[in-house]
Amino acid sequence: MRYLFLFLWWFSLEATLPLSVYLTWQGNPATTMSVNWVTTGGGEDNTIEYRPIGEVYWIKAVGSSTPMPFNGGIWIHRASLTGLHPETRYEFQVVDRTSRFFQTLPKTLSRPIRFLVGGDIYTGAIADFKKLNIIGAATNPDFVLIGGDITYTGKFSEKEFATKGLNKWLDWLRIWTETMVTPQGNMIPFLPILGNEDVLGCYNGDPSKSPYFYALFPNGGYYVIDCGDYLSIVCLDSGHTHAVDGEQKTWLADTLKNRAAIPHKFALYHVPAWPSRRKFNYSLSVAIREHWVPYFDTYQVAAGFEHHDHCYKRTKCLKNGQIDPQGTVYMGDGTWGIVKPRAPKNHSIWYLEKAQAAQYVLLVTITTQERRYEAMGLDGKVFDTFTQPLHESNL
Repeated sequence: MRYLFLFLWWFSLEATLPLSVYLTWQGNPATTMSVNWVTTGGGEDNTIEYRPIGEVYWIKAVGSSTPMPFNGGIWIHRASLTGLHPETRYEFQVVDRTSRFFQTLPKTLSRPIRFLVGGDIYTGAIADFKKLNIIGAATNPDFVLIGGDITYTGKFSEKEFATKGLNKWLDWLRIWTETMVTPQGNMIPFLPILGNEDVLGCYNGDPSKSPYFYALFPNGGYYVIDCGDYLSIVCLDSGHTHAVDGEQKTWLADTLKNRAAIPHKFALYHVPAWPSRRKFNYSLSVAIREHWVPYFDTYQVAAGFEHHDHCYKRTKCLKNGQIDPQGTVYMGDGTWGIVKPRAPKNHSIWYLEKAQAAQYVLLVTITTQERRYEAMGLDGKVFDTFTQPLHESNL
């Protein structure tokens, strides 16, 4: 009987061991953390225990669980931790009782904040995706911005989307869990947005056409994350499950207006306003320039992080459709996991400062004086840098 009990206990534990654990935010990164984990088996154990490093007693929280779309045997668990201390390292445990770690951001910009940006990630070639993950994690970033085309499942048939598509999302999450850990052992939170390859049919869909994204990441297709009074990240849907204009445009205008005094504002989206390879009059690029870029200009968005073209590019600083040192820089265009990055076709166009075929991940550092952008290739070396000072009007 004893051995039967041990076998049943072990079988139950194996059924609920996390396939992946990942961190996102729904609130202020200085005082909150959204802890997510995916298991096979039921959704019974949603408890999480956490504590600041050095504390003896655990704090217990109870999260929620939902079945993964198309597969009731896989469950997504989520616990939103609030009331955390800024600039504090935490230990936490979920169902497997393995200790993992994260660190909250500071309440004020009391130190440099570092984050990674990239998109067009898991085409199926795992090696380069993992290599850039490891290179990026080694820079000790505070978080990552993911610019869409995460798993390349948009062109699957509906049957493939429910089977192969699910497996690709699970693989991506597993690899992320394994590789995106800082040298200090902290898991790295990320903020994702949609790309066309994350949506069944790719364009002009609705949230039902991207069930995995919306189940795994509850912020939705467009949202904003604010950290204290120094950083806002506006995440947008470039025509995949929400139109560029209409409700999203109105939301963007109000969101940026309400954050006019925030010195570091960034926009994250998939299709580029200022493409490096596609035609300048590409319909979605035209729509973004018409409906979003004027608000970037008015409210001094520091950078627009663009993807989709499978090149590397950095524009000149742009404002009102012209080169302006106090304008927005647009960087991309998405080759985190693209094995054969494309050669830019628009390398001589007036708005581009640099464009080339390169796999890269972008490291951004913000301080009270400036923003520094560094593009790193597969060899781990920086091949492009740009420093953007804060102007008096930003302070």
